[in-house]
Amino acid sequence: MAESGVLVTGANGFFGLHLLQELQQLGVAPLKALVRAETVDGAWDRLKLAEQQYQLALEREGLEVVPCDLSLPDCGLDEQSREHVLEGIDTLVHAGACVNFTASPEQLLGTNAGGTTRLLGLASSAGIQRFLQVSSLAVCNGLNLSDQQPVQEAPLNDQPKPGLSSYGQSKLAAEQSCYRFAADGLGVSVLRLPYLLASESSFALNPHGYLDVVLRAALRISASFDDAFSLHALPVDLCARWVARMVLAPEVPLVVHVVSDPPVQWRDWIDAASALGEPLRLEPMEQWYGRLRKAAAASRSPDLLAAIAFLSLEATHRRWMHGNAHRLSFANHNLCSLVPEAARPLELSMDYRQAVLRQLAT
Repeated sequence: MAESGVLVTGANGFFGLHLLQELQQLGVAPLKALVRAETVDGAWDRLKLAEQQYQLALEREGLEVVPCDLSLPDCGLDEQSREHVLEGIDTLVHAGACVNFTASPEQLLGTNAGGTTRLLGLASSAGIQRFLQVSSLAVCNGLNLSDQQPVQEAPLNDQPKPGLSSYGQSKLAAEQSCYRFAADGLGVSVLRLPYLLASESSFALNPHGYLDVVLRAALRISASFDDAFSLHALPVDLCARWVARMVLAPEVPLVVHVVSDPPVQWRDWIDAASALGEPLRLEPMEQWYGRLRKAAAASRSPDLLAAIAFLSLEATHRRWMHGNAHRLSFANHNLCSLVPEAARPLELSMDYRQAVLRQLAT
């Protein structure tokens, strides 16, 4: 049983909801959840919709849901509400973020960096002991990092190059705010998460997952780009389980890579599709992209249009999936000190991959 309370932002999100469930199972109390809404009823309604979407059922007892808006000053909370929501809270886990890849750079920066800075200020003024920032390995993808050695679990001081996506830039700016508050004495830990795959328990899909979007489109046109693309990823419930362990740990390092090797290979998904009787024709990226655009124009399929939106929105996206140019690996010594099983190689079974593909095909 946790001796002090935990506050989770972004509680109705894909990761946030799974984290709430893990914390409940570990007996955390009090447990409070911030959800973007105008009223308490509205916040609960959004949480219930997320439970249905991700096929989870939270315990109502001991869970308090609070409406907020991270884009507003003081997160939309008046003084009385701020005092109430932070009462009895020792640890704040900031999982709230804009993860929509079609959002504008301004929206991403305002929500992800601005919202983080506002929460850090609230936590610091309220005497919160620990602030766990849910960041992303995306912060590394456009930096001048060597692929000859793992990226260390440490602050990134390099300036982003044009290859860093708008989302990655917004999360990097949020990290930099965290380090400033840490220098002033706030107990901050930055948790860099990988791509979040479908749950191992329910196979609930990542609603904003670009890999899911591109996989679904490949299944629709029975063709795939032929590249040695790979991606560090974890099933969302496994990732939430590891982060929940860190929430209860007596001490967490400044930066933790919540990742396990090896990265997930694109070819593994193609093999799983073939085993399901859905073989995918392999084509060079630009030829496949042309096929995708032609099929989307003819059918106006929302699934194909979503893939086009991702691949054409930023110049980095298609080049990144085509060349996988950064080819980075990530040290996870800090993670393994807290979650020893993370040192074992990540194994996604053929059954798991096929179950995910079945979900994507429906």
